[in-house]
Amino acid sequence: MVLPIDHDLLRERVRDFISKEAKIADLRALRDTRKGFDSTLWASIVALGWPGILFPEDMGGQGLGYSVLGIVVNELGRNLTPTPFLSTVVLAGQAIRLGGSEVQQAATLPDVLLGRRFLAFAHQEGPVFRPYDVRLSAEPTEGGYVLRGSKTFVLDAHVAHLLVTVARTSGAPGEREGLSLFLVDADASGVRVVPGLLLDSRVAEAFGSRMSRSVRIKSSENVITVRRSWIKFSRGVPPCWLRRCWAGSKSASHGRLRTYENALSSASRLGPSKLSSIARPIGVAKSS
Repeated sequence: MVLPIDHDLLRERVRDFISKEAKIADLRALRDTRKGFDSTLWASIVALGWPGILFPEDMGGQGLGYSVLGIVVNELGRNLTPTPFLSTVVLAGQAIRLGGSEVQQAATLPDVLLGRRFLAFAHQEGPVFRPYDVRLSAEPTEGGYVLRGSKTFVLDAHVAHLLVTVARTSGAPGEREGLSLFLVDADASGVRVVPGLLLDSRVAEAFGSRMSRSVRIKSSENVITVRRSWIKFSRGVPPCWLRRCWAGSKSASHGRLRTYENALSSASRLGPSKLSSIARPIGVAKSS
C-alpha cells in the first residue's frame, strides 16, 4: 500500500539533499571527465530509493507515479545535477517496464533499481523532434533480426550496458505503425559509440552517440514484443516527458550552436579594423 505523499515536504527534502551533495562546483569538476557523473552521488540517490519511484512494488519499486518523479527530476535539473537518472530510469527503464516480458524485466530491472546497471534509450535520429521518423531498420534473419542504421542524442550511451533501441520493422519513415523496441548490448559487435560534446557541459559524451554498421539480435532474448511494444511505451510514458528530453537535447546543442553561428556571422560583417578595436582575450578587462 502506498501512503499519501506530502509533496511540499518531499520537495524540501530533495532540494536540501541536492544542495548539499551536488553543488554547482561539482558539476564544473565533472564536466571534463569521461564518465560525467559522480558514482558516490549516484549510490546515495539509489540508497534514497529514487530509481524505484516509477516501478511497482512487485518489481522492487515504490509505485509513486509521475507526480513524485516530477518533483525529483525538477530538483535535479534545478541544480544542474549530472546523473544517469533520466536515461536509465525514466526513458529506457520505463520502456522495459511497459513493453518488456517478465523474463526481460527480471534480467534487467533489479540491477537498475540497485544502481548497478545503466541503460540508454536510442531513438532520435536527427536534430528535430519527429518521434516517428525512424530509419534504423530491423530486418528479420535466421534466429532474430539485423539492425542497420544510426542514432543520435543517445543520453548516457557512453556508460550504458544496454541500449533500448527503437527500430523500424515495417512501413516507411514518418509512419506511426511499424516501430519496435530492441535490447542491444552496448558491447555487441557492430555497435560504435561516438563521443559528442554538448555546449552546456551536461556530460561530454552523453549525446551525439551513434549505433552504426549492423547488429545481430537474438529474438528470444533481446526483442521487446515486435510492433506492439512501441505502442505500449508511447502510451505509458507521457508525451511531454519524451518531447522535453529530446527537445532539450536538441536545443542544448543545435540551438546554442545556432546562436554562436549568428554571433560569428555578425562579427564577420564588422570588418578587420572594427574587430581589432573591440577584440581582446577572454578574461582581460577592458581598459577605461
